[in-house]
Formats: sequence, C-alpha cells, structure tokens
Amino acid sequence: MRLLLFMFLVLPGFLPGQNSFTGKTPYVTQMHIHGWSNHNGAQRPGSLQYHNWQSDSVGIDVLWWAEHHGQFEQDTLLMPFTGAIINPLTLDVENISSGGTSEINHWKCVAKGLGSIAYFGSDTLYLAHTSSASASTPDTFSYSPRSLSGLVKDIAFSKPMVSKPVMQFRMHPATTDSQKTNIKIIFRLAWHYRQQAGQDVIIYEFDPSVSTTIITSNNIDSVTVKIPIINNWQQIALDLWEAAAVLDHGGDNTISDMEFQLLSKQGATVGAAIRDFMLVPIHYQTDSIIFGEKAFLDNYSATHQTHNILGVEYSGFQHLNAYFPKSENNHQIFEGKIYGSVNNWVNKVHLKGGLVSFNHMFGTDWSLDSDSVQDYRSDTVAIHLLGNLAYGSDILEVGYFKRGGGDLARHLKTWDKLTANGLFLYGNGVSDSHGDEWMYTDNLFHTYIWSADSSDYELLAALSLGKMFFGNQKLFKGEFYYTLANLDMGDRGFINQNNVQPEIHLSPFPAGCKIRLTQILLNSSLQPLPYLHNATLIDTNSIPALDMTNPSFIRISVYDINDNPLVFGQPIVILGLQTGIDEAEVKDEPLVKIFPNPATEKLNLEFNFPLAGNYRIRIVTMNGQEAGQVDEKYFYKGKHGYSIDIGHLKTGKYLLEIAGEKKLFSHKFVVKK
Repeated sequence: MRLLLFMFLVLPGFLPGQNSFTGKTPYVTQMHIHGWSNHNGAQRPGSLQYHNWQSDSVGIDVLWWAEHHGQFEQDTLLMPFTGAIINPLTLDVENISSGGTSEINHWKCVAKGLGSIAYFGSDTLYLAHTSSASASTPDTFSYSPRSLSGLVKDIAFSKPMVSKPVMQFRMHPATTDSQKTNIKIIFRLAWHYRQQAGQDVIIYEFDPSVSTTIITSNNIDSVTVKIPIINNWQQIALDLWEAAAVLDHGGDNTISDMEFQLLSKQGATVGAAIRDFMLVPIHYQTDSIIFGEKAFLDNYSATHQTHNILGVEYSGFQHLNAYFPKSENNHQIFEGKIYGSVNNWVNKVHLKGGLVSFNHMFGTDWSLDSDSVQDYRSDTVAIHLLGNLAYGSDILEVGYFKRGGGDLARHLKTWDKLTANGLFLYGNGVSDSHGDEWMYTDNLFHTYIWSADSSDYELLAALSLGKMFFGNQKLFKGEFYYTLANLDMGDRGFINQNNVQPEIHLSPFPAGCKIRLTQILLNSSLQPLPYLHNATLIDTNSIPALDMTNPSFIRISVYDINDNPLVFGQPIVILGLQTGIDEAEVKDEPLVKIFPNPATEKLNLEFNFPLAGNYRIRIVTMNGQEAGQVDEKYFYKGKHGYSIDIGHLKTGKYLLEIAGEKKLFSHKFVVKK
C-alpha cells in the first residue's frame, strides 16, 4: 500500500475514537476490468501485464478482474465461406452467417490494387494479385475478418493464449518466386509494456524455399514463423501458443485481429485458394484457463505494486460481476452456469463467500439521453430492480459519469430510490474498460476499500459491510468516511440517539470543496422521494443535527470548488431508534435487533455476527412452518441490516430463525394487523 502523507481536516463535530475505520487503509481498487475477455475494438487492447503497468503508473493498489464468463468455456470457432459473395466494388467477402453484432459476418478487403482479383468457387475463396512492373516494394492484397461493429469482439475469436489456440484451414498456394511474392497471415495480439508500449504480433510467412519451420523473434514484441509450402492443396495448422511463447509474457495474450495477405512486386503474380478456416482451442477446459490466468496474475502481483484478484462477469440478459476469494476455483461460477436462474448463480457465489454487483443499470453504451428520458428510465430501472431485488446483488455500479444514456446524477438518484424502498445495495465506482487504457479516460471511477490489508478475504469483508467509497483517484488521493452516533458509513442498523450531527473525516481537505448531505425517509414511494436533505450544502462550521425519529438513510458526497465530483460515501441506513427495540444478545451468538415489535407491514432487522460463516435467516411460524426467507449466504463478521416486507403475514407470533455454523438461534416477534 502506498503511503499517503497528507494533512487532513476533521470537520466540526468529530470526536476521535474507535470506529470501523480505525487501523484500516483505503485501498484504491479498480473494479470491473477486463483483460483477456472480449476486449477487441479497443485502440490498445491491453494484456494483464499492460494493466498492471497502468496501475503502477497512477497508483492503484488492487486490480479486481471481471473476465466475461465465456472466456472460461472456449469452443472451436468455425469460419466457413458457405453462401458468401464478393462485393464487386469493395472486394469484401460478404453474407457470412453470424449470430450477433460481435461475431464474424464479413471479411473486409483491407488493401488491394488494380491487379487484385477475388471470386468464389463453391465454398472456396480464390485470390490473386499482380503488382505493377515498377513496384520495387511489395504491393499488398489483404483481408481481415470483421463483425458488424468492427473488429471481432466475439470471445470465440479473441481466445486467450493459455487455451492454446490453433488456426486450421486448407490452402492451395500459387507462388513460384519467393523473392518477389509472399503469402502471410498476421495475428495482432495484446499490448504490453517493455521499455515502451507495443502490441505483440505473430507473422506467419508461407515460403516454398524452406523445408522446415523456422521461428525467429525480435525478442520484444514480434515473432516470425516461416512455414514450408507446396503449390497444391494442403492442410495448415498454426500453433499460436507455440509462437507466442517465444516472447517474454507471450502467453499473456489474446487474439485481437487477423490479416491474410498476398504480397508481390516487380510485376509478379501470387495467388491462393483458401477454405475451411477454424480456430481450435486445444486447452478448452475451464480449469486450464482459470489456472493459466491466475498464474500470470500471481506473478504480476509479485513483480508489480498492484495486488491482482480474478473475478468473473456473467453476461446474459443481465450483467453481474462475481467477486470471491482467490482460493475459490468453482468452474461452474466461472463458466456462468446459472442453474436454471440468475438467482441460483448468485446464491452459489454467496455461499462461496463472494459478493455480486449489478452492472451498468441503464445499459452499456456511452451516450447521454435527454433529461426527460433519463428521468423516465431512472423510474423504470428502479421499479425493475425492486421487483426482482436486483437478482440478489450486494453492490450496484453507481460510479459512472455517463453510461447507458444516464448521467452520474441519475445513477445516484436511482440508487437513492432503491435504498429508500428497502433494497439496500452498496455503490461502487468502476472503469468497465474492455482492455483499453482506462487511466487516460475521464469516464473513470475507482473504489476505495477500507481494509486491514489487500488480501482478498479482508477486502471482501470490508465490501460486504459497505466500508468503501468511490471517486477518481486522479482527482482525490486520500481518506473519506463519516459516522453518525454509533453507526459508521455503510452500516445498516439502529441508532442510539436522536438529533445527532454526522462526523466527517476528509483527508486531505480539498481547498474550496463542497460537501453535500442527502437524507431520505425509508419505505417511501419513488416519486416524489421524501427528502429531509436533498444534496444540501453543508456549512463545515455548523453541521446540522439530523432528525432520527423515523427510519431513514443518509449519504455524503464531496465536490470540488467547480462542482466536479470527487468522492461519494455509502449510505448509513437508520432502521430506527434503539428505544423500544427487541434486542437479544447471548455470548457467541449473533446480536439480533428487531423493530418494530409488534410489526405490521415492514420489519427492520439488524444482525451482528461475531463469527463469519454460512447462515440462513428465515421467518417461521410457531408450528415450525417457513413463512419467509430473509437471506442465505456467507456472512462476514460484523453488522448487517435488512428492511423486509411482511405484508403477507397474518396476525400472530413468529420466530426469526438463524441457522449456521452447526447452531440454531431463534427470536420471537409479533405481527399485528
């Protein structure tokens, strides 16, 4: 962890003492970042090593990867020309069957000349190129596979090198003069940093003048493989892993692009008939790819200043990230198998000690809609997520300047709507960079996790309790948290006093910054939200005392002197005043607080677990029949709060049952209609 040597300001009302942040450090974490998976289309698709170099250069402590689940279940990619045609104007190969906008649907003619010819015979593409007689350097006639969106983003194409991909196809070359003609296939891979930034490249040259395969390298970023050929049909197999392994960190690569080239000069003619392309992963098993990536990440954690942890993004109709312990190698989670529903996949993650984030709530594009459309979508997204409880997610991606048509203000407001209606999610900030240079973009947030160290277990424990804030590390390097009486930032629980001032720790204190307070009542409607404070600008010399009479939540944000966003804290959810709360505390048992009791429509619960472990919390009748489930997952040691709907329960006595760690605890409460 990098040391921060700053003077800090504790705002009026702060009383030094022990809290959740004592002895902890805010580790700057880049979450939702892609390395090997689906990163084509970026100007500089980065290797794992390239991202670690970026992190070192800007001071990131933790890279928490979210590789797309498809990366871990590789299949053979068939690339046939069945039904394809030649565009007579562009010479593009068109009409290739494709299943989506990211998959191959045509081969673009990248370069051609007056002497370039292309035509089909059945499923075979025939190519020929004659240069001008005056051409002293080779003219190029070349093709690259493309998707509707440009470079091929399909994971079946952009295979990680650890899957040991082999490009197979049939070719009948027509070349007689290796001095004037050449046939090449160029594979462009990922970017690395070796003294300078550069993209790894594998060049295959098909040469009738050689009798054995010859591999040479510049020992930096380029490998050339000469392959012997004859002027007849032959099966070609290009082992990309074997070629990439020549390079330092060469296995830390994926395929970003491919180009088939015919080259000639001085009036020479070169030709080739090609067909039956397929990209075959020799190591397609999930475990092979998981362990391969983990090996590189562990190596980079040792050689760079950044700690690397491998997670996964489930990319179906919903996009959900799973963050879980490094020791966990559950191939079914990595593959994104959903066991009949997304909720079942989320449950699997939770039982393994992991957490799930709901990603880009408004969509994946980078545009901005009109204000009226943004407001409408904020409501519809909130209703959707309240209806399915965000599929059981723990975290919501809030930190976006713009995403899916929505600006930062709408991301924050939608988060507030969910919290006010009892769906408690912690908010994080991300880059969601698909391999590009996230450190140079303005649309960037980091998550600062208050943790004892940068180990995966401690980071997960802190995230599970909301001990984090988000902002842009390029704009704010420091510490931020706040407390409210006995509750700390991120807590969901009962407060021990009314009319209390928040105590805010901001270090260093940015000159002229603006601190804004939001407080909203719980169990409210979407429109209008019942604000007690709506981004109220706080006078640091006179912090207001807050009314805790009714359940509510507060969150605090900091903007610079020009109203640019700096940092955003987690909500403190006040489930009620401790007066009149049923509280049960027994040694080594979870501390349970229930309010109100008797209850009618809503039941607010606080659990403080002295021991971490898998627990199931449910409501049962006095006859032992289940009447509702609160949660079932791995609970980290600490305070957890819920506001649950009990409108379906009839008048009577019930038990709140906690089962876990080979023990069973129960606490009575009453429903009165």
